[in-house]
Amino acid sequence: MKQRRRRPAQLSLATRGAGRGGWRAGAGRKPKPAHERRGHRSRPELPARFPVHLTLKVLPEVANLRRGHCYAVLRRCFARGKDRFGFRLIHFAVQSNHLHLIGEAGDRTALSRGMQGLAIRIARGLNRKLGRRGPLRRALPRARPAISDGDSAGAGLRVPTESAPCGRPGPRLGG
Repeated sequence: MKQRRRRPAQLSLATRGAGRGGWRAGAGRKPKPAHERRGHRSRPELPARFPVHLTLKVLPEVANLRRGHCYAVLRRCFARGKDRFGFRLIHFAVQSNHLHLIGEAGDRTALSRGMQGLAIRIARGLNRKLGRRGPLRRALPRARPAISDGDSAGAGLRVPTESAPCGRPGPRLGG
């Protein structure tokens, strides 16, 4: 005689085990100690009087940014997005897999919105040119004051010398 199979009962999440992650006692990720339970750090407040050095890294599968077709797209994006949302792009340097930018912003919000707008403009332009889809940058842009030993002019002059292919000085985009 054929044996009848019992229908499985729906289990609730409460029956999966007590607490953090499994049937066995002590299973799952252990909670952090109280002194390590801090949230993500926010960016430091950057004074408006200092220019900001920004680094924007791209994914490894994106073509070399210094090649002619990519470089032309970047120059067009920089020219069109150099003064938007309270953010002003002063200098740029294009490397094979990342960009160095020096810009000015009145406050943290203007810096954030200006960088987001510029990053979106660059991603759309490069994706269109390269015939690809999806994200372009590898990480969030890194921002720090462009001060080198108390001399912001030194930091501003050092970056553009690497901006154009073959080591030619890059253009000044500011007014």
